[in-house]
Amino acid sequence: MRKTIKLEIFILLITFVTLVLSSLFYPQSQKAFAATGVDWTQATSAAGWSARFSHTSVVFDNKIWVMGGYSSGNYKNDVWYSTNGVNWTRATSAAGWSARYLPSSVVFDNKIWVMGGADGRGYKNDVWYSTNGVNWTQATSAAGWSARYEHASVVFDYKMWVMGGYDSSGNYKNDVWYSTSDY
Repeated sequence: MRKTIKLEIFILLITFVTLVLSSLFYPQSQKAFAATGVDWTQATSAAGWSARFSHTSVVFDNKIWVMGGYSSGNYKNDVWYSTNGVNWTRATSAAGWSARYLPSSVVFDNKIWVMGGADGRGYKNDVWYSTNGVNWTQATSAAGWSARYEHASVVFDYKMWVMGGYDSSGNYKNDVWYSTSDY
């Protein structure tokens, strides 16, 4: 019985020391936490960029990025970023890719990638990348997948993936494509 009590006291002491050391060496912003998705806080009611929909967003270089979309009858190809969701900076008013809505984007190989979408003249299957959000390089004007919008993109297994979407023939797609970076 006495050994059990000593063991319990030892475990409590180790737990206390671990908690104290954790609070000393890891600031609150770096502590792990679990979001519930229930509680939300509005960062701003009016971001620096124009009200829009069908844009794409990523997190890159410790910044939130907003790219393209549709606003007040105009397709957009501006690029904005923020380090806190409140204050926004325009990286460029006209990225190298045509103004468009419903593209997809990912971060891969330390670059922002924008793929496909629609620009009012047609659907796109071009692929663009940037290392800074200002200067954009076209990787291809015609990827292997058909021109489309409303598709999804992810990074998995060291590859960029494009999945599904809607094509210029009016077909919903269920194809899956991938690419690795050679750029």
